[in-house]
Amino acid sequence: MTSIEAAGLVVRHVDAGRYAGLPFADPVRLDPNAASIAELALLPGIGRGRAAAIVLHRVRFGPFQRIEDLDAVDGIGPRTVERLRSLLHVD
Repeated sequence: MTSIEAAGLVVRHVDAGRYAGLPFADPVRLDPNAASIAELALLPGIGRGRAAAIVLHRVRFGPFQRIEDLDAVDGIGPRTVERLRSLLHVD
């Protein structure tokens, strides 16, 4: 018995060919101008503190015009912006 079986977990093998050609939904991208602290906190490496800083920045200075503008938020630098680029959009 494997540890997976012992834990009561079920492992299913999926025939990838069965799903070939099916459309997949685009990943959800957050708008930092509309997202809540709770939503922003779910982004990798952000957490509640940085999420609150994003919301505070947009309240004080207005909406972000570009994703790169997040660089001006305390605790967020260019590397973080690049890491999050594919997860965010600005309308």
